[in-house]
Amino acid sequence: FAYLAAFPLGFNFFLIGALGAYYVRSGSSLGVYLVGILPHGIFELPALCLSLAAGLCLCQNINRYIRKNEKGIMKPLLLNILRVTGLVVIPLLVVAAIMESYVTPAVMQLFV
Repeated sequence: FAYLAAFPLGFNFFLIGALGAYYVRSGSSLGVYLVGILPHGIFELPALCLSLAAGLCLCQNINRYIRKNEKGIMKPLLLNILRVTGLVVIPLLVVAAIMESYVTPAVMQLFV
Protein backbone atom coordinates (compact mmCIF):
# COMPACT_ATOMS: atom_id res chain seq x y z
CA PHE A 1 0.00 0.00 0.00
CA ALA A 2 2.97 2.33 0.36
CA TYR A 3 3.12 2.66 -3.42
CA LEU A 4 -0.41 4.03 -3.44
CA ALA A 5 0.62 6.74 -0.99
CA ALA A 6 3.75 7.63 -2.97
CA PHE A 7 2.20 7.59 -6.46
CA PRO A 8 0.61 11.10 -6.48
CA LEU A 9 3.82 12.80 -5.34
CA GLY A 10 6.02 10.79 -7.70
CA PHE A 11 3.70 11.42 -10.63
CA ASN A 12 3.63 15.14 -9.85
CA PHE A 13 7.44 15.28 -9.83
CA PHE A 14 7.53 13.31 -13.09
CA LEU A 15 5.18 15.83 -14.72
CA ILE A 16 7.17 18.80 -13.42
CA GLY A 17 10.36 17.35 -14.91
CA ALA A 18 8.78 16.31 -18.20
CA LEU A 19 7.11 19.66 -18.75
CA GLY A 20 10.31 21.48 -17.77
CA ALA A 21 12.20 19.50 -20.39
CA TYR A 22 9.48 20.26 -22.94
CA TYR A 23 9.73 23.99 -22.27
CA VAL A 24 13.50 23.96 -22.63
CA ARG A 25 13.39 21.92 -25.86
CA SER A 26 10.70 24.15 -27.37
CA GLY A 27 12.91 27.20 -26.94
CA SER A 28 11.11 28.77 -23.98
CA SER A 29 13.01 29.88 -20.94
CA LEU A 30 13.12 27.58 -17.94
CA GLY A 31 12.58 30.72 -15.84
CA VAL A 32 9.19 31.32 -17.47
CA TYR A 33 8.20 27.75 -16.69
CA LEU A 34 9.30 28.07 -13.07
CA VAL A 35 7.42 31.35 -12.70
CA GLY A 36 4.35 29.56 -14.00
CA ILE A 37 4.46 26.71 -11.50
CA LEU A 38 5.99 28.44 -8.49
CA PRO A 39 2.97 30.41 -7.16
CA HIS A 40 0.78 27.37 -6.64
CA GLY A 41 3.60 24.87 -6.22
CA ILE A 42 4.58 26.54 -2.95
CA PHE A 43 1.27 25.34 -1.51
CA GLU A 44 0.64 22.17 -3.51
CA LEU A 45 3.92 20.34 -2.95
CA PRO A 46 3.84 20.59 0.88
CA ALA A 47 0.24 19.31 0.79
CA LEU A 48 1.34 16.33 -1.31
CA CYS A 49 4.29 15.66 1.01
CA LEU A 50 2.01 15.72 4.05
CA SER A 51 -0.38 13.37 2.28
CA LEU A 52 2.51 11.02 1.54
CA ALA A 53 3.60 11.10 5.19
CA ALA A 54 0.06 10.37 6.36
CA GLY A 55 -0.27 7.52 3.87
CA LEU A 56 3.05 5.96 4.89
CA CYS A 57 2.12 6.27 8.57
CA LEU A 58 -1.20 4.59 7.85
CA CYS A 59 0.55 1.77 5.94
CA GLN A 60 3.01 1.25 8.79
CA ASN A 61 0.27 1.06 11.39
CA ILE A 62 -1.92 -1.25 9.29
CA ASN A 63 1.08 -3.53 8.95
CA ARG A 64 1.68 -3.38 12.71
CA TYR A 65 -1.99 -4.03 13.39
CA ILE A 66 -2.04 -7.10 11.13
CA ARG A 67 1.32 -8.64 12.02
CA LYS A 68 1.46 -7.98 15.76
CA ASN A 69 -2.32 -7.95 16.33
CA GLU A 70 -2.11 -4.70 18.31
CA LYS A 71 -5.54 -3.49 19.24
CA GLY A 72 -6.59 0.13 19.66
CA ILE A 73 -4.03 1.79 17.40
CA MET A 74 -6.17 2.43 14.35
CA LYS A 75 -8.90 4.71 15.72
CA PRO A 76 -6.54 7.41 17.15
CA LEU A 77 -4.39 7.20 14.03
CA LEU A 78 -7.33 7.66 11.68
CA LEU A 79 -8.59 10.60 13.75
CA ASN A 80 -5.16 12.25 13.56
CA ILE A 81 -4.94 11.67 9.81
CA LEU A 82 -8.40 13.17 9.35
CA ARG A 83 -7.35 16.19 11.42
CA VAL A 84 -4.20 16.76 9.38
CA THR A 85 -6.09 16.27 6.14
CA GLY A 86 -8.97 18.54 7.08
CA LEU A 87 -7.00 21.29 8.80
CA VAL A 88 -3.81 21.39 6.74
CA VAL A 89 -3.84 19.44 3.47
CA ILE A 90 -7.22 20.48 2.07
CA PRO A 91 -6.76 24.19 2.90
CA LEU A 92 -3.31 24.09 1.25
CA LEU A 93 -4.82 22.54 -1.88
CA VAL A 94 -7.62 25.14 -1.91
CA VAL A 95 -5.07 27.97 -1.68
CA ALA A 96 -3.02 26.31 -4.44
CA ALA A 97 -6.11 26.13 -6.66
CA ILE A 98 -6.91 29.80 -6.04
CA MET A 99 -3.31 30.77 -6.77
CA GLU A 100 -3.34 28.71 -9.97
CA SER A 101 -6.61 30.27 -11.10
CA TYR A 102 -5.97 33.92 -10.34
CA VAL A 103 -2.34 34.67 -9.46
CA THR A 104 -0.48 32.47 -11.95
CA PRO A 105 -2.14 33.95 -15.08
CA ALA A 106 -1.41 37.48 -13.85
CA VAL A 107 2.24 36.63 -13.13
CA MET A 108 2.61 34.82 -16.46
CA GLN A 109 1.39 37.89 -18.37
CA LEU A 110 4.27 39.84 -16.86
CA PHE A 111 6.81 37.38 -18.27
CA VAL A 112 5.27 36.36 -21.60
